[in-house]
Amino acid sequence: GEATGPLPPLPPSTGPLPVVRELPVPEFAPPDTVASSEPSQPIADLRRRATDAAQDCTTGEIPMAPAPETADLEALVERFQAAGVPVSYTWTGAALPEDKGLQLTLFRIAQESMTNILRYAPTTKDVQVTVQRHTGTVVLTVTNEAAPGATPMHGSGKGLIGMRERASVYGGTVDAGPTPTGWQVRAVLRWDEDDEGTSPWQLPL
Repeated sequence: GEATGPLPPLPPSTGPLPVVRELPVPEFAPPDTVASSEPSQPIADLRRRATDAAQDCTTGEIPMAPAPETADLEALVERFQAAGVPVSYTWTGAALPEDKGLQLTLFRIAQESMTNILRYAPTTKDVQVTVQRHTGTVVLTVTNEAAPGATPMHGSGKGLIGMRERASVYGGTVDAGPTPTGWQVRAVLRWDEDDEGTSPWQLPL
């Protein structure tokens, strides 16, 4: 598996985050979000690593990506900030249940969405990552604003398929498409929950 041992819930967080290095890699390319100008050297280096790592699909896992632990979603944002990508991150609501499968699914979808921005839109003007936690539901939205003079760049779409497969395990959905100023990925995950406790979503027999 991708993680061992108990996995604490991802904590709520708002505001600026500190800087950490390294970055993982997915494959769904947002059209109309790549600027014609050259990216900075740190972003260019990470983009090259993303392209190289995306070619390794033998295990189904994203290379260079640690198994999620406490604050890993924050750490993912921090890696983008370290590369010079303008990312804001907001979590609304309580922490997730202590279901490591649910936490891992949310992390991987965010990881793939955000790394595609690095890979295909390295000069994006603004990236917003928001998590809204409701009873039995969590909504992840990753939105980026295209830089002026952006040129369309298309991927294979396999990353979107993978994200949808991950979400389906938790009765969820993933939608992706252009916005008036860029691109957005929106994922919804669901599980059984009430005021007295939580239980992970079970696939129907």
